[in-house]
Amino acid sequence: MSSSSSTSSTGSSNSSASVSSGGRGVYLRRLVQERFQTNVIDGFRFRVEAHDNHLMPKAIFRYLRRQADADGNEVDEFDGVCSPPDLEEFGEGEPVAGAAPPYLRLDYVDVVFRSQSQAEDAWKVIVEDVTSLVETLNVMDTVVEAQDLKIGDPPAI
Repeated sequence: MSSSSSTSSTGSSNSSASVSSGGRGVYLRRLVQERFQTNVIDGFRFRVEAHDNHLMPKAIFRYLRRQADADGNEVDEFDGVCSPPDLEEFGEGEPVAGAAPPYLRLDYVDVVFRSQSQAEDAWKVIVEDVTSLVETLNVMDTVVEAQDLKIGDPPAI
């Protein structure tokens, strides 16, 4: 998919990142606008939906809630793929009450770019970041004893 072609039709991609996870994972469905024409259509929209998750949440996309206008209308702005701490700290669908800044997690991303090539670059980053999230969650499954520290005067083990 090149932004230099005069007209480009985009279909679904069968590419996927494979992560050894013992069952943990999530599917990402990418939806794109049907037509893009350089210098005629001034934007390219795509949506990514997380679905059919296993052993992890599907709300893996981090958003920041902002006030959009003087009337106080709020807008949720995509901020990236969550890290494991984000999954623990940020509310799903709504920010945690009183959280500052008010981050939340959603199971989709819907964004508009100036060009199709920028959208393709963003898609690649999203796939890399979700792959990293799954890999990190897998690594975090295994903990080993790092220290056994005696504090006070507990009985001998």
